[in-house]
Parts: sequence; C-alpha cells; structure tokens
Amino acid sequence: MRAKLIIAYFTLCVICIEVSLGWASRTCPRGCDCNDQQLIVRCEKSAQMDYIPHTLNPAVKELYLAHNNIRGIKSAFGVYTNLVFLDLTSNGLQVLDEKNFVSNTKMETILLKYNNISTIQPNAFSGLVALKRLDLSSNLISSLNGSAFQPLKALQFVDLSFNNLSAISKDAFSGLRNLVHLNISNNFIATFSFDMFQNVPNLLVLNASYNQLENISDDQFNSLGKLATLDLSNCAISRMDKFSLRGLNSLRHLFLENNYLEVP
Repeated sequence: MRAKLIIAYFTLCVICIEVSLGWASRTCPRGCDCNDQQLIVRCEKSAQMDYIPHTLNPAVKELYLAHNNIRGIKSAFGVYTNLVFLDLTSNGLQVLDEKNFVSNTKMETILLKYNNISTIQPNAFSGLVALKRLDLSSNLISSLNGSAFQPLKALQFVDLSFNNLSAISKDAFSGLRNLVHLNISNNFIATFSFDMFQNVPNLLVLNASYNQLENISDDQFNSLGKLATLDLSNCAISRMDKFSLRGLNSLRHLFLENNYLEVP
C-alpha cells in the first residue's frame, strides 16, 4: 500500500512539473523574455512574431514588440488592461483600425515608428484617455482625419515626422489642449491651414522643419502664446508676412536657417 502511495505521489509531482512547464511555454512565447515580477515582456527581433501574443500575463504593464513582422493589431490588447507602455517599432503595420485600444485606459506611451502606416481610422485611439506620448514617425501617413486624435485628452508629445503629410486640416489636433511638443518635420507640407493651431494653446515646442512652406501668412501662430521654440528651418520659405509671428509672446528660440528669405 505504501509503495502505491509513493508511486502515486511521484506521478503527481511529474504531472505538476509538466503542467508547470506547459503553462510557462504557453504564457511566454519562444524568443520572449517575460518578467512576472516587474510585469515587463520583451519579444524583440529574435522572436520573429507575426501576431500579438494573446497568452501573456494579463497584468503586464510594459510590452516590447519591436522589430517583428506584425501586420495587424485589431482588438489584440483587450486582455491587457494594465498596459502603460507599448513598443511596436519596426513592424509591418499598415492601418490603425477602429477601437484597437478601447480597453487600455492606463496606457501612457505608444511607439509606432518605422512601420508602413498610411491610414488612421477615426476611432483608432478611442479609450486612450491617459496617453501622454505617441510616436508615429517614419510611416506613410499622408493625411490626418479631423477626429483622429480627439480622444487623447492627456496627450503631451506627438511625433509625425518623416511621413507623407502634404496638408493638415485645422481640426487635425482637435482635443489636444495638453499638447506641449509637436514634431511635423520632414514632410511635404506646403501651407498651414488657418487656425490650424487653435486647438493646441499650450504648445511649447513646434518643429516644422524640412517641409515646403514657402510662405508664412499673418497671424499663423496667433493662438500659440506659450510657444517657446519654433523651428522653420529648411522649408524653402521665401516670404514671411509682416505679422506672421504675431502672438508668439513667449518665443525664445526661432530657427529659420536654410530658407530663401531676403534681408532688407
């Protein structure tokens, strides 16, 4: 009887070990590093993933998925409601669909740079009420929907540099009253629409360098009374109207080098 109990005990131990190993491999994909103490998951480069892993610890706070082959993220983060940081740099993303992050109300940073994103659906950022930093640089975005950023009430930093933007509507930054840093450099913007910056009155830094602006009209920045740094270098500007800088009462740094302005 005792022998049978010993055998049963060891059999149970083996089963427990197998289940434990199976659970570990199922929750942390091959090529990933999962830290359950710090709630950080890294699946970068060597992971070669083409999907968002869906069996991670639901309490994960930081998720690094850079340098993979992920092409879609539709509804992939609904289970990870504690996410604060998400890195999707250098993947194959082309479209940001509606309501991808509707459950991620704690998210503060999203890095989407170096993808092939050309389209942002109107409600792509719904739910991201705590987001502070959004990096969309080095993509293929040519236009911005008037309500694309509207849900991002807490947003402070936006990087849209190195895209294909040729024009930005006056409502493109609607709702971003807490924005302090906007980078739209290295695009193809030929003009700023009237009152384009009226929705970002707290902006401190505006980098619009390496565009094709040519002319800066009167009162273009009239609503940016707190702006401290304005970079308009390398924009082929040949004319600035007399009151083009009116309203910039806090401006400390103005960069206009490598344009076609004539000094009288």
